[in-house]
Amino acid sequence: MSDDALLYDQTMYIIKMIFLAATVITIVVLTYVFSFQTIKTDVLEIQTLIEETYSSPQVFAYQDTLTKRAYPGIIDLEKFKTLNLNEIIQTNRNDIIMKVRLLDDASEEVTIKYFIPTKEPTAEVFQIAETLIKYPERTTTLTDYPLLKPVTILKDGEMKRGTLEFYAIKQK
Repeated sequence: MSDDALLYDQTMYIIKMIFLAATVITIVVLTYVFSFQTIKTDVLEIQTLIEETYSSPQVFAYQDTLTKRAYPGIIDLEKFKTLNLNEIIQTNRNDIIMKVRLLDDASEEVTIKYFIPTKEPTAEVFQIAETLIKYPERTTTLTDYPLLKPVTILKDGEMKRGTLEFYAIKQK
């Protein structure tokens, strides 16, 4: 073998070893970082509940009667007024409660719905639980409380802009 070929092989060997060492170090660092990362499951549960109620045709999303397609973000006002969230939302968790306010484009309240498992869904019961927000060791909420979602309100075939306000609390 010539000296040039031997030098080339040694240089490539060194480059390969440096690349391998960098790859191993990167994997070790990433594994360490992600293995000790704390994920707030309480917040994840609240977000899942909100997205489920917002997007599901069984709850808030408008469903076309012909195509059976759901339209998240479009709220049928008559359906919204007759909903009972405690009957629709099926969960075996009793520690998450939620209030949903539907506001029109002038930020005037149209109607309110409550989800309070195992209890009567009333404003009084929600207000009692809401007082615990002042004590973070007893409850968890989202950082953006209330969570606002833009919607289109469908009333008698007419569409108007509106907002859904989600107040969700998980008791510890």
